[in-house]
Amino acid sequence: MITDTGKVCSKCETDKPLTEFYKSHNKQSKPNPMGYKSHCKTCVKKQRNEYYKTPEGHKYQIEKSWRDKGMLFTTEEYQELLEEQAYGCAICGVKSNKNGSRLCVDHNHSTGSIRGLLCHDCNTTLGKFNDEVEMFYKAIDYLEKYNEQD
Repeated sequence: MITDTGKVCSKCETDKPLTEFYKSHNKQSKPNPMGYKSHCKTCVKKQRNEYYKTPEGHKYQIEKSWRDKGMLFTTEEYQELLEEQAYGCAICGVKSNKNGSRLCVDHNHSTGSIRGLLCHDCNTTLGKFNDEVEMFYKAIDYLEKYNEQD
């Protein structure tokens, strides 16, 4: 409902300025004549937080983060790959990151194809070398040179 000061949230029924509402970008249904969502930002955030606490919502949030990075991957595929890797990092074998979080999904940034599950340290090491194999050979040569002197 439109008011002199803005709009009334259809969820909490509070009169709020239009800046407290998200713009409506729904192209599938009939366009909103006001151009704003019916629920205020506070109610939308509360509803999202409640949804993400559910198993379905948590799964959606994880898979969306992968999609946003260009990976078409499901939590079921993650679990299968984790089992194939004996529940550890594909490089060093550690079972979880230092902070206890799940292993990272390593992927080819050009194609989006999944390579494996890695701990944070191994995953960021690959990223710092831009996936260039030659850089790893140089690092090995460097370590071997200085390990001989120890």
